[in-house]
Amino acid sequence: MTQLKRCIFEPISEIFEAVRLLNEVVSAHLEGRSNEAERLLRKANIWEIHEWSEKMWGKQPRDWSGYDPNPPPVLPEERRAPEYIPVGVKKEILKRDGYICRFCGIPVIDKRAKKILKQAYPETIPIENNMSNEGKHKAFQAMDRNPDHLLPRSRGGTNTQDNLVVACAPCNCGRGERTLADMKLEDPRRRPVRKTPLQGPNGWTGLSQLM
Repeated sequence: MTQLKRCIFEPISEIFEAVRLLNEVVSAHLEGRSNEAERLLRKANIWEIHEWSEKMWGKQPRDWSGYDPNPPPVLPEERRAPEYIPVGVKKEILKRDGYICRFCGIPVIDKRAKKILKQAYPETIPIENNMSNEGKHKAFQAMDRNPDHLLPRSRGGTNTQDNLVVACAPCNCGRGERTLADMKLEDPRRRPVRKTPLQGPNGWTGLSQLM
């Protein structure tokens, strides 16, 4: 019997250190201590987080494909569900799952909160268009909140709540078009929903205190 994994790679402790620092960033920003907020943002830009993310979606040798004996076929674009996920569906899965990746359990960041901090500290959280991964803020890149299709759109997956979970960017992008079975991953719907991280501070709300 194939032994299934919870996630592609277990999260590293540096991610939860970044979580602690980002909570302090929010406090400093809201109190008008912009220099301290910027210092903490720089400190949260931890290289080891980049290395963890690259293991998920990078070019390192990987042996995780080919485990699904009967994978659904890859559909042409015109036969797939729309790329756009309705706003109402996104809100419902966020309400259900919270700001925690349903696979690896790391905290994820509300995109509106990230936008606020990028506008306030553009030199520390640079504009990411056409930028290499090495140049991006490592914590914000890894903790980006993504709706993840459990059965990929390309394999016939739908944009419905029962096929979507909250995921971090590395767990989402690392799997790509592969099925859960192909990656030897447990179905996260079979585990209880967590509203707090596996480690670190309780009550994580994706930095939504900024809004």
